[in-house]
Amino acid sequence: MVNEYCPFCESEVEIPFDKVSKCPNCGREIFPCADCDEPGCNWNGETFSCHSFTHSMEEIELLKAEREVLLANQQKEIKKYYPVNTGNYYSWSWR
Repeated sequence: MVNEYCPFCESEVEIPFDKVSKCPNCGREIFPCADCDEPGCNWNGETFSCHSFTHSMEEIELLKAEREVLLANQQKEIKKYYPVNTGNYYSWSWR
């Protein structure tokens, strides 16, 4: 087991060192990068893989769909606080 930082829920969790695992807190997939012996990281965000761990095409499509849902939810949260076309973004001035 290895302690790994989860960038999604921003917590340190314990996962197996020899495989990609789900974060026990948020359920997102995290890699055991802390114990990687390979020089230089070649993480590919399009295929969700690196030189040590790869995914099948079905898994890649599921991960891409999950990323799209996550991004859509983030956009909804942003729009709650910063509505588009309100005209208020530049409404202040240095008078």
